[in-house]
Amino acid sequence: MGRSSRRPRLGQAISEETAIDEAMRELLELNAHNAPPTTPTADLAHQIMRVHRECSTDYCRRKAQALRALIAEGRIIPDSSRTH
Repeated sequence: MGRSSRRPRLGQAISEETAIDEAMRELLELNAHNAPPTTPTADLAHQIMRVHRECSTDYCRRKAQALRALIAEGRIIPDSSRTH
């Protein structure tokens, strides 16, 4: 009735570690405030806007770029009485 101690194979362990590293890199990059090197897709821009909800577009280049991308896609229509 002993438990079988099944260890992942070496290739599987490395693959899982690589996936975790990639996910961590993506999270850290999403949290950065500098502008990404390319214009984000509409879906990524929405994600950026959620993560940087508290940021001002005056100081957070990532949020400002995401906002511009969403405006260009017609996903956000700016209020003409406000600056952003």
